[in-house]
Parts: sequence; C-alpha cells; structure tokens
Amino acid sequence: MGNVVVNNAGMQRVFDFNRLSAEDEALLGEEIESNNNGVLRMTAAFLPQLKAQASAAIVNVSSGLAFVPMVRFTVRRKRLCICSACRCGIN
Repeated sequence: MGNVVVNNAGMQRVFDFNRLSAEDEALLGEEIESNNNGVLRMTAAFLPQLKAQASAAIVNVSSGLAFVPMVRFTVRRKRLCICSACRCGIN
C-alpha cells in the first residue's frame, strides 16, 4: 500500500471569450473540473489509505501560471488561459 499521492494532472486550453460557443463552454467546464476538482477527488479517494499509514504525504503539483499568467493570453488580446485561474485554486 502506498503512502504518497501526487496530484499532477491537468490541462490547458485557450478560449476566445468574445466568441465562446456552447462547445467552448463545455470544454471550459471540463478544464475546471479536471484541474480543480480532480485534485479534490483523488485526495478524497486515497485519504482513508493514507490515514492508515504511519507516515503519509499528499503532493499537489501546481504551476507558476498561478502567479504569473502567460503574457500571450492577456485580456487585451481577448484570449484567456483558464489554467492560470485553476492553478490558483490549487495553491
């Protein structure tokens, strides 16, 4: 039985919020679901096993995008990278 969970999954898409289609909205929801709720679900799934160990750890891998979003995805250019916001949620 393992004693470490590493949450490292995630995705990054670019959306043009001036032309957001229904498909884009669904993809946006998938990205938020994966990047934020995936961490919570994986942690919850393994927490009982981790608590049973003498020593255990949870490692959440994030990104510098949480603090310094990529310049090429600015609001001025009307293309936003939701990944930055999701990474803030993990931090």
